Amino acid sequence: MNLVKELLKHLHFKRAVIIAEFGFDDPAETGQVYGALLPIMYSVNSPAGFKLVAQPQFDHRCLKGEADVHIHVTPVSLVIPILGFVWQTFGPKR
Repeated sequence: MNLVKELLKHLHFKRAVIIAEFGFDDPAETGQVYGALLPIMYSVNSPAGFKLVAQPQFDHRCLKGEADVHIHVTPVSLVIPILGFVWQTFGPKR
């Protein structure tokens, strides 16, 4: 888990657009999930290029989506976190 946190520090999201369509067998459950997603959708959407759109389908079960994500990463910056993980996992204490 520490490796994932360290790697995420070196990823710089330039733009992310996620569009999802979902539905469950029970329309009430679909509404509950959509209600839980609304605060996230409104807090994430920004003019800087981050957008999350969820479209509920109350009449049928489905899960579809697409994402367009632009990430900037310098591969050399990932070397130290990966070496640290390898050392902790396979180092002399093991």
